[in-house]
Amino acid sequence: MKKRNLKIINAVVAGAIVASVFITISTILSEIYSPFKSWLTELLSHHWISKSVISTGLFFALSFVIYFIPEKLDEDKIKQRMWLLFWLTFVGVVAISVYYAYHFWLA
Repeated sequence: MKKRNLKIINAVVAGAIVASVFITISTILSEIYSPFKSWLTELLSHHWISKSVISTGLFFALSFVIYFIPEKLDEDKIKQRMWLLFWLTFVGVVAISVYYAYHFWLA
């Protein structure tokens, strides 16, 4: 694969990792800590909209920055990072699901 393509894939995966982790943390935090949820609501009229805009901004900003950081990349490194993205996203989905299930049935 061309070096430029590897840099683009690496940058996009890094941005997606940060966005995924932010979404997981901010979703749970906004339910636990009401001032955070209020701040998100005040920011752009609804906490979901604010989380979406912030996570999209993080994704694009970090992808842009990471693209220009010199790093020796190969397909194996990219594959490892894509698996990291998969597992972090999976853990995020499970964490959010467990949190809401717990509050629905037990709290």
